[in-house]
Amino acid sequence: MTKKSLDIFFENFFLDKWYMSLQKIFDINSQEIVGGELLLRVFDNDILANSDYFPNAFYDSRFNELTLCILKRVKSFLVEHPEKFPDYLSINIVPQNIKSDEITSELLVITKILKKINKKLAIEISEIFVKEDFKQFLPLAHQLREAGAIIGLDDYGATEIDIFELEFFPLDFVKLDRSYSINEKHLDSRFHKKMIKIAKDRGLMLIAEGVENKTLNILRSFGYKFVQGYIFHKPEKFIS
Repeated sequence: MTKKSLDIFFENFFLDKWYMSLQKIFDINSQEIVGGELLLRVFDNDILANSDYFPNAFYDSRFNELTLCILKRVKSFLVEHPEKFPDYLSINIVPQNIKSDEITSELLVITKILKKINKKLAIEISEIFVKEDFKQFLPLAHQLREAGAIIGLDDYGATEIDIFELEFFPLDFVKLDRSYSINEKHLDSRFHKKMIKIAKDRGLMLIAEGVENKTLNILRSFGYKFVQGYIFHKPEKFIS
């Protein structure tokens, strides 16, 4: 991704050319909706360009300002339309987010508002976190959980981070990366089986992303309770 394309991404965002979509999460057995993940969509001339240059934005100094704008919009929409929110609302965070007091404050406020209406904020820890980031996040993680949020790993398997190394960190769920969810060989790997054992020992919820029909029964046999993927629901516009 070039600097030019990254600049276009942020320029469009701060010109208010963005919205949040929601991809719903389903119970693997009842197929009832249990939650939803917020996904940012930034566009240029009404053509979505998010996938072209969004990933490197995580590391950009402007990303915290972007995150803060999103959280404030989410909070405002939550106050106005609480009935539109799923029981579990998933929001992804990246390492630089945890260094911002303003972002911390907004996350805590959203957590408390959701708790009042018997719903929960689910913090998804980005796959770009390393062990040192988890250590830095630890005090805030305890604070968020005490306020009513749940916390889990996003895209597990996309990097070499091992759940075994995170015994010190309070987790509530693990979200399996699509590269594993759709691959029978990966599901049968030692890495995945070790994660399953540790998750069961710790009582963690198991969620699979990008699920396809061919692996649904395998995921169920491993103890996955929740699934997310186009086979169940494509992301739809949620907050503009």
